[in-house]
Amino acid sequence: MRKLFILAGLVAFVAPLLAQGQGGGEQRGVLGPVGALGQEVVKRTPPSTEPPPRLPDGTIDLNGVWV
Repeated sequence: MRKLFILAGLVAFVAPLLAQGQGGGEQRGVLGPVGALGQEVVKRTPPSTEPPPRLPDGTIDLNGVWV
């Protein structure tokens, strides 16, 4: 009985790893495509080139939401 549990655990661990290798040339993880450092590739908008908003005294306005 113990050998059966060990075999079932081994199959449950190895089967997803083998299924991962199937498919096209793109390397995929269990949750989708994998980029550098295990992170998914994130497409970001380019940074703004316009000057930061300023207060009447000339200092940069840091009010609002920062992302």
